[in-house]
Amino acid sequence: MKRVFIAVNLPGDLKKELTEIKKRLSVEFPSGSLRWVTEENLHVTLVYIGTVKEERISELSTLLEKVDSKKFKASTGGLQYVPDRRSAKLIWVDLEGSFGKLRNEIISSLENFSISDDFEFKPHITLARTKSGFKRIDIDEIPLLDDFWVDFTFSVESFDLMESRPGRGVPDYKKIKRINLT
Repeated sequence: MKRVFIAVNLPGDLKKELTEIKKRLSVEFPSGSLRWVTEENLHVTLVYIGTVKEERISELSTLLEKVDSKKFKASTGGLQYVPDRRSAKLIWVDLEGSFGKLRNEIISSLENFSISDDFEFKPHITLARTKSGFKRIDIDEIPLLDDFWVDFTFSVESFDLMESRPGRGVPDYKKIKRINLT
């Protein structure tokens, strides 16, 4: 069994820029209050599929190869707490681009494949996670994110079928198959 999802992996120069922002931002938070996503694991999740039997991975890959979607430009924006500053579960970077359209085309291609994806889709790049928000931290100690803006434009030319493998406290992601866009 493999835990799999579909993602857009980011260009290396964007990952480096996001890592620099994480370094600047990390000194603003109490130690241990966040789990930062490692540079190599930064991505945009399009569809969470869930646990799939090993023998069904090739079937899944074949279905994904039939997605006929166009390349597009995407851009990053501001950072935000999700769902809000006090109860934050995530810190993410907003994204603009045709991610929703690509996601819908992928889901349509998987119509006969059982998927566990049931979240409201908002394109983003997760930078950090909290275990229980910042309820135990004084609100004045929770940094504002207004000064952190990522101004980056990139081409989305492919998406990947990914495996999420448990690691030492953080998941490790492995690319199973890359699907190029037309």
